[in-house]
Amino acid sequence: MNDYLATLRDMREKALQGGGAERAQQMHARGKLPARERLALLLDEGSSQELATHNCADFGMAGQRFTGEVQP
Repeated sequence: MNDYLATLRDMREKALQGGGAERAQQMHARGKLPARERLALLLDEGSSQELATHNCADFGMAGQRFTGEVQP
């Protein structure tokens, strides 16, 4: 059980980083908001929680696996 909790905690830490600070800065420089920030504007705080990742290997996505968590 502790291994599962450790795995979930690790996934959550990675999710909170999103694509990383550098990626978020790039989006801000283009006048855009990262998904987490867009959802925070749309949802009430505490109303949603999601933990997800993708399994897409096409178009170079295999090397870009970021865990995503939405918890505005």
